[in-house]
Amino acid sequence: MFQYPRPRARAAEAAAKRKSGTPGRGLGPAYEAKTGRRGVRVADLLDRRRGAERVGRGIAWARGRLAELGADPGLAGTVEEAMAVAARVPGVATDVGDEIARALSAGKRVLLEGAQGTALDVDHGTYPYVTSSNTTAGAAAVGAGIGPTAIDSVVGVVKAYTTRVGNGPLPTAFDTAMDERIRELGGEFGATTGRPRRCGWFDAVVVAYAARVNGLTGIAVTKLDVLDTLPEIRIATGYRLAGGSETPFPPTSWELERVEPVYETLPGWRTPTTGVRTLSGLPRNARAYLERIEELVGTPIAMVSVGTRRSQVIREA
Repeated sequence: MFQYPRPRARAAEAAAKRKSGTPGRGLGPAYEAKTGRRGVRVADLLDRRRGAERVGRGIAWARGRLAELGADPGLAGTVEEAMAVAARVPGVATDVGDEIARALSAGKRVLLEGAQGTALDVDHGTYPYVTSSNTTAGAAAVGAGIGPTAIDSVVGVVKAYTTRVGNGPLPTAFDTAMDERIRELGGEFGATTGRPRRCGWFDAVVVAYAARVNGLTGIAVTKLDVLDTLPEIRIATGYRLAGGSETPFPPTSWELERVEPVYETLPGWRTPTTGVRTLSGLPRNARAYLERIEELVGTPIAMVSVGTRRSQVIREA
């Protein structure tokens, strides 16, 4: 472990994390190493000599940077630790692109699952409040090692309301009381960091934007049951600027921070939905809410969830 001796440097680092919303788990430096051609790949670890050489180069670079920052550059044992991990790699490593290509050739179905969300994409999200990679659907082909034409459908997963973990603009944010209520009902805490997610009304503007940049062929609306007790439900149908003119999803986070959502209010259903297993079995107002989401996003709803179990996912058209 490194000990940064200068409090000012620690304070600056903490302030940078707060500003960017990063959890500080090392993802940013890992991507910097990747684009700087210093990263260690799984394939490198399959050859002990070459793997140790790559790790050694990384240590030399890190020592130089740590020394510049006034930190203790001691990294003893790092190569040995990396090689201990490398010993387990051959049993689990494969050429993923080749595996997928052979599966598709054999007529099998392949599901690629993405993490994060469109607003966290390093190119198309609310920069700089983003993650370090591309989280939009186009990156699935790049990451998996297949051509984009191999993907024949893209389903976007959205909640029946909006959440965001970390910093960055959230135009439809609830007031404090409602924020706490929905967070508790929906268990809205970061899966990796445990940080509380901020919650807000469904934002059709950002979801329509996500549908466009991902080329969505359908959406899955999750956590509909979290809204079961609300007497009224609001949907952001547009954004309005200070001058009164409406605007599409803006390209910069500072513009997004200034927009005022244009809301439409729908009646709630105030009926438990967790036991429902068909769309026709949902309360009329719940169905109307879903239909309005479809209209505003311009993408059909492929499935709806009313709980955490697989049996609570409704796939009926």
